Amino acid sequence: MSERKVTIEKLKWLTTKEAAEYLRITIGSMKNLVYRDKVRPRKLGRLNRFKRDDLDRMLEASIKGG
Repeated sequence: MSERKVTIEKLKWLTTKEAAEYLRITIGSMKNLVYRDKVRPRKLGRLNRFKRDDLDRMLEASIKGG
């Protein structure tokens, strides 16, 4: 029987603080992006988590003017 190995990069979830650091913005600015529906957090209990791929897509869309 073979085991499935999943790399951590494929499952990268970030806290609000980590997401803000990744985007090089303040935590307040990160919260504003959520409030303005620019990025969607996923809930883990009461905590927000952000998928790195979603953040990358948001950046790409803002660069392209979308």
